[in-house]
Amino acid sequence: MKRRSFILSALSLYLFSFDLKAGVHPLDTRDNNLESLKARIHKDKMELNLLLSQLAHENKKVLSVNKLYYLDEAVTLPDGCDIIGTGKNSGFVFVSEGRPETKYGLVIRNSNNKLENFGLYFTSSHNISNDISKPDFICIFITETALNCSLNNLFVENYTPDLFFFSHCVRVMGANHSINNCSIINGSMCLSIRGQDITVLNNQVTNNFSSRVKGPWRPSCDVWDGIVMEGCKQCSIIENHIYDCGQSGIYCGGNGSASSNISIIKNTVYKNWNRGIDIGVTGKVTEKNFVKNVLITGNIVFDNREPQIWLNGVSGSEVSHNIVNITPNYKKFYRGYYGGIVGIALGSDSRTENNSVTLNEVNVMPESVAAITVYGKGNSVRDNNIKGKGVWYDEKSDVLSHNIVINLSLIHI
Repeated sequence: MKRRSFILSALSLYLFSFDLKAGVHPLDTRDNNLESLKARIHKDKMELNLLLSQLAHENKKVLSVNKLYYLDEAVTLPDGCDIIGTGKNSGFVFVSEGRPETKYGLVIRNSNNKLENFGLYFTSSHNISNDISKPDFICIFITETALNCSLNNLFVENYTPDLFFFSHCVRVMGANHSINNCSIINGSMCLSIRGQDITVLNNQVTNNFSSRVKGPWRPSCDVWDGIVMEGCKQCSIIENHIYDCGQSGIYCGGNGSASSNISIIKNTVYKNWNRGIDIGVTGKVTEKNFVKNVLITGNIVFDNREPQIWLNGVSGSEVSHNIVNITPNYKKFYRGYYGGIVGIALGSDSRTENNSVTLNEVNVMPESVAAITVYGKGNSVRDNNIKGKGVWYDEKSDVLSHNIVINLSLIHI
């Protein structure tokens, strides 16, 4: 009981009643009265449970929300239930206290749920796991049993100042889902995906690494990637803005799983501490641990600390028609903590095979390592427009032809 009281006392420093017109965040300090906070949570839980029980008898289940509900336990949606809000000042504020029932916010286990036009905010005064693979909190969790769900025009944000806290804003599993026009902010992993036929379209994604962490990123940091895909098939990442993340902007990896037929199209990815678009297999490439058939086209990728577009241990993939830049702002962003200053990189894993890098515009600084680096075998690098530095390639690499390299030459060992 003492621990629970201490946690609620700490959380009461952050919570308040929301005032959108005043431009106030729903978790800023407004009400330090612990008893008022506890009473608000109790009242909102009772009201929400009543509304959900009434929907059980409806053929078409629609929960309309026009205010913020403060909650300290998960909400599991019934099959086919939609939630429709009225914007940022409607939705849910989740208060995580480290108990099992507070590990999740909104949970979808069934099918045909639509979430539209409301906010989901979460905070905590604790850290339990110290492990990015075991987050303390997942705000929206669509499980592997779920089908045909959509998230539209949502505002999902972690607001836990000055506390080390592992979280996922949105975790999507299952099949045939879409995430559209959402703002997904400040999760350790903002959006993580494992499933089939999932589309991510026109979202804003960041965990604001540069303002939350002073100095270089470390594995112990609680700010990681923007969009993460592992164990994905036929998934599409289209026209999103991903920036200022602690690790990569978009990551698709093996990590003990198989991913294939992924489309990454027309995204803008910049100022991420690791790579911009990061496609790579963690560990040895096997029949159960691989990434293949990835299309990366039409993206604008610039000023990420490590290579802007990276493929390692990846096969049968295409990198084409992208605009890739490393500008003078790179040095201002990273202030001596420079990474591999490379435009497009085919990584050193020998299983980086049969990929094509074609028709890209790659502009880098003269002091960059290279515009394009090439390892592996059976890879084609051709018809790219390159400025600022040449192409570095391993002699074992097979095909380089018809690249336009302005005032510079190909370099190899």
